Amino acid sequence: MVVEDEAHLAQGLRFNLEAEGHSVHVTDKGEVALALLLQEKEAFDALILDVMLPGKDGFTVARELRQAQNYIPLLMLTARTRPEDVLQGFESGADDYLPKPFDLAILLARVESLLRRKNWLRTSSAVKPEPEQDRWKVRPTLFQFGDRTVDFAQFATSRGRPGISTDADGSGVVALLDTQQW
Repeated sequence: MVVEDEAHLAQGLRFNLEAEGHSVHVTDKGEVALALLLQEKEAFDALILDVMLPGKDGFTVARELRQAQNYIPLLMLTARTRPEDVLQGFESGADDYLPKPFDLAILLARVESLLRRKNWLRTSSAVKPEPEQDRWKVRPTLFQFGDRTVDFAQFATSRGRPGISTDADGSGVVALLDTQQW
């Protein structure tokens, strides 16, 4: 889906994306994009979103999509190039941000990258997760190596004598192991 209020640019994007084999729906309003994606649950592979739109701007559209847990791959395409605008784009939920004017080959490469990542996620989520009982299985926390013991639950180590307490980051364990002669 392309959301762009400059008609000549929207049509140029449609033409070039279709030439690359993509189906393209174009609208010039953020509200229409939100309705299609959130209410009508239209299935689009990616969203190219202008920021400066009449009505709801692109930042608002992106934020509302993410708040509704819609994670369509989203590329913001905009003339707003200041660092604070780019940061606002990412903070509102954009996956990528491309300033206008842009090179068409770069835009197409970025769209393909978004689609590739979406397919990777779809493929990886198709992998069967481990059963619940295995996921939360108790793992051993006490390990012995000869006369040396490491107790990760208590953050303690010992070597044939009472334990040496450490902190949660394990630096004491590393220090103990580093000073010992193996």
